[in-house]
Amino acid sequence: MSPTVTHLALTARVAAIASSIFDPADLSAISLDDRLRTRCAAVLVLSHAEIEEAIETACIATVDALEDHPPVGFAFLAWGLSASQIGKPNQADHNKQKKAEGTVKYLLSTYRGVVASSHGIREANLQRLLLPLGIKLAPLSLDIATLDNFGHERGDAAHLSPLKARLQDAPSVIESKARGAALAAERVIDELEALQTSLRGGLNLRPPQATLFSRIRALLPFSIQSQ
Repeated sequence: MSPTVTHLALTARVAAIASSIFDPADLSAISLDDRLRTRCAAVLVLSHAEIEEAIETACIATVDALEDHPPVGFAFLAWGLSASQIGKPNQADHNKQKKAEGTVKYLLSTYRGVVASSHGIREANLQRLLLPLGIKLAPLSLDIATLDNFGHERGDAAHLSPLKARLQDAPSVIESKARGAALAAERVIDELEALQTSLRGGLNLRPPQATLFSRIRALLPFSIQSQ
């Protein structure tokens, strides 16, 4: 399947993050000083945020499509999944579904809560996002491993100072890893968008979303944006 407009530029957006932080000379550096370690950490954290948002946006778009175009029998299956005691229908479960204005809406609202509380692109994060949607993980195993490794590196960069994180990779390696993670994310999003298209009967109607990086750049002074 060909990438759609929604995520076609994800790798380019991640590359733009690196180019806005690294100077051209940084990419030829073979040793790190404190300044380069700080810049490497910034690229890891911001690229991770861009990738995470793109995957989560695709998950929400898939749930929107599922809510608008549920397969035949989905409401009955959702009722079974959302009932804590299927043999003895629980009044509390019923009240929650009634408040949500439907069993399907209740279950999909629960999933949206999972997306909202997800913080990362590690394997466990991706499993919680993809499995409920019926996405097969085995064909994406290499991509998930790439994202898991990138998420691990981002963890150290985000939660430790550049010196304590002891980043060793040169800027060119960091940029390459960020691009690789973005490509892996695009393949995951391909699967989500294929499901959206199937649910919508071949039509992809969701408009492109403003990206995290574009929103950050919009808040910066023009002189900084143009550097």
